[in-house]
Amino acid sequence: MPNFLKRVNRTKVHPELLREVIEMHSAMEAEDRPVLEARIARIFHLLDEKGLMKDGGDLSIAIQFRLEALAKLIQKDATRGWTLPGSQPGVHSIDLDLLAVAAEERLIEGADGQIAFDAASLQKRVLQIAETRGRA
Repeated sequence: MPNFLKRVNRTKVHPELLREVIEMHSAMEAEDRPVLEARIARIFHLLDEKGLMKDGGDLSIAIQFRLEALAKLIQKDATRGWTLPGSQPGVHSIDLDLLAVAAEERLIEGADGQIAFDAASLQKRVLQIAETRGRA
């Protein structure tokens, strides 16, 4: 997986695009949210609407992996202070600084062999961004 991980980490994901995908997923029917194929299809549709399909394959994978890694941290309560539970199961309000870092933070192979973020590194970067804005 290391070569694949390098490719995913090289794929630039803009924080605004990540936010749009999260909003799109939040608007999905609750029963469709956990279905990977439904989420990927919507990502492809959004990328097509934005004229980003030239790099659609790599970009959609990078977005999906970043969202999965972020979801793991949310489930482990490692994003406390930057997320709030929403009104529906599986939906959270996410601080824009956290999204900015999630769009850029290096993905790693977690202990379970799955794509992940290093929680300590991600938290440190979010705090650094917040501190420069006087919000730490």
